[in-house]
Amino acid sequence: MKLWQYALALVVLVAIAVATVLQHVRVVRAGYRIHALERDRERLVEQRRRLELRRAREARWEALVERARRLGISIPGEEPARVHHQ
Repeated sequence: MKLWQYALALVVLVAIAVATVLQHVRVVRAGYRIHALERDRERLVEQRRRLELRRAREARWEALVERARRLGISIPGEEPARVHHQ
C-alpha cells in the first residue's frame, strides 16, 4: 500500500470515529433532555393533583355555604354566627 492509501484510510477511520462520538454525544444529550422532561412531568402531575384537591375543597365549601344559607345559618366572615329560626 502506498502512503496516500494509508493516509486516506486514516482519514476515513478518523471520520468514522468523529461521527461515532458525535452520535454518542447526541444520545447523551437526548437522555438528559428526556430526564428533565420526566421531572417536569412529575412536577406538573403533582401540581395538577394539588389543584384538583383544592378545587374539590372549594366546590364542597361553596355547596356547604349554599346549604347553610338555605337553612338560615349565617356564614362565618359575613356576620356573627347564629341560627335563624323560621
